[in-house]
Amino acid sequence: GGNSSAPDTYSALRDPFLGVPRDGDPHTFVYYDDSRKKHVVPLPPDRPIVKLEWGLYVFVPSIKALSELKEIAADAAISLEDKDDRKRKDRRAFERAFYAQKGAEIIANLGRAEKFQGFEAAAKLWKIVLEDAGPRQAGAGQAVWAAIRERHGGVLRTPHGVLVCSKKLVTEVFNNGARNYTVTGYAERMRASFGEIYLGKDDGGMTSEYRAEACPANKAIMAISREEAFECALEQTKKTLRLLVGDADEKKLEVRDIVDDVLAGLSSEWFGVPDGTYVVGGGWHWRPDQQPTCPGHFHSPSRYMFQPNPGPEAARIGERHGQAANVAVGRLLGAHGSNAKRTLGKIGNALFDAFSGDMDLLTRTLIGVMMGFLPTVDGNMRGALYEWVNNRSLWDFQIEYLGDGAEDSLEKATRILMPRLRETLLLRPVPELAWRTALVKHSLGAVEVHPGERIVVSIVSATQECLMSDEFDGDSPYFDDLYFIFGGDRSKKDHPTHACPGYEMAMGVMLGMLAGLLGSARLRPTMSPFQLAIGMRQAAGAGGQTHANAPA
Repeated sequence: GGNSSAPDTYSALRDPFLGVPRDGDPHTFVYYDDSRKKHVVPLPPDRPIVKLEWGLYVFVPSIKALSELKEIAADAAISLEDKDDRKRKDRRAFERAFYAQKGAEIIANLGRAEKFQGFEAAAKLWKIVLEDAGPRQAGAGQAVWAAIRERHGGVLRTPHGVLVCSKKLVTEVFNNGARNYTVTGYAERMRASFGEIYLGKDDGGMTSEYRAEACPANKAIMAISREEAFECALEQTKKTLRLLVGDADEKKLEVRDIVDDVLAGLSSEWFGVPDGTYVVGGGWHWRPDQQPTCPGHFHSPSRYMFQPNPGPEAARIGERHGQAANVAVGRLLGAHGSNAKRTLGKIGNALFDAFSGDMDLLTRTLIGVMMGFLPTVDGNMRGALYEWVNNRSLWDFQIEYLGDGAEDSLEKATRILMPRLRETLLLRPVPELAWRTALVKHSLGAVEVHPGERIVVSIVSATQECLMSDEFDGDSPYFDDLYFIFGGDRSKKDHPTHACPGYEMAMGVMLGMLAGLLGSARLRPTMSPFQLAIGMRQAAGAGGQTHANAPA
């Protein structure tokens, strides 16, 4: 304080000798003599007692510092681009070390829980850490994966299964060159839900049952190009926003409802489901006396099938929803019969032509294909929007998108939105996990695997390893690392058996939805990252400016 020696004075008084007078300051100095008598000394009201005329700070480098001047000069000569690259690499190295240390502590705690509480209790704790939303968003899962990559060679046996998390080992399991793994564990769950299809079968060669079912289905999916998917999703998003906002100047909408409605529209266009009679559009809320919903009824069977260790409730709902979807879609397809004017859409009609000789197989295959498409796009789309709304980057992206005058909407979305979307998908991909069952005894990294063991393939760990790699460039036009989300690149000759054929279709849909949202709507944040306040942008000639993509 200004005069801490005086106990009954204001401690924030200016220093009486060096302080600069300010309006409102007390112009006195209080002190006590040896007899504790109080003295009040008046101070000049408009000038300090001591006036600073000039000053000089002098720095004399040490001998050691002088010896480093050459290095400093060399560093100064490095280009800004190289410096930024060095900073990125240093930051990523720090992040890898930080997450690996944090993950090692979590793994040690889980090990102690297994020791003192038992295997089953520890398995539940592992599931919470790796699958529940709270720990994932807090970075616990990311830390565990980093620790397994950095300190356990990318693979670790746990009560949750043999966790495989490095890019190299994830690729090895997906490729399955030595036939060490099988997907037939999926088939058992399918049979209890919507019915078994080729996704639960191994490839046994040219005449295998897998290829007889998979080839026509994959061909139908790959017939939807990225360009076609983009245009369909762009128009469907505009249509959905107009319907949801209506005549209101602005309306608060759940992101989930927007995505559900867009996907229901695209599914109806490409698969003929929902049709409004046997299957209706909507989310997962449903009563047994109601028609099944789309996309709602296709999420829970997917989670039940693909999650390595679904809980009892997830299994119950996955089975129940899958069974209801099978009955409803079977009736829908039966109503079409041999009708030459059937309205099943591009993919639905192709599947009908391929499998109409076996209506039960057709029903199961149509549901299975939709089950692969809808939950993946839904999860990745909602995850990206959650991240962008939560960190407020959505509005920066919208300004950049609206400020670009390019006429080709797909080219613009690919250039502006794709790098951001790619980075977000690598951070939190959907699905995060897949699983296989070991067929034979073999070594996976440093772990000896035994027949029957569950192999948990961490897609999210592989993509996060890409994201934290020194070679990762957020603006790179190459997106090969996204293929981990799809189980591999099906366009390659030696692709994994179950690599998803819908990569181009899914990327087109997500870019189209983002372009439709950012290009045709006024967006404001609300109190929740799961909700947006949305108004439609004014069309040209209607009293306001518009973007080229705004709806008329």
